[in-house]
Amino acid sequence: MASDCEVRTLSSIGSEIKSWCKQNKVNQTELAAALDVSTMTVRRVWKGTKELTSVQIAIMLEVMPHVTADFFIPTDMGERCISMPRI
Repeated sequence: MASDCEVRTLSSIGSEIKSWCKQNKVNQTELAAALDVSTMTVRRVWKGTKELTSVQIAIMLEVMPHVTADFFIPTDMGERCISMPRI
């Protein structure tokens, strides 16, 4: 794998979402309501044991206005990285 690739796991993405929620005073119940899931599902996302669906990612992009779509795109593609051009 190229040295400039960033490996992002479900756990690291979940941790970043949890940090964003803390910084913006969004609790589990509020995020669960926004995503139309249970608070247990939110905890699983935060722990990295549950993936977000494409619909939930779209909602997260609305809820987290400073986050761009590439936040959710994996950059660990085996032996190569991907580069998404900004539109």
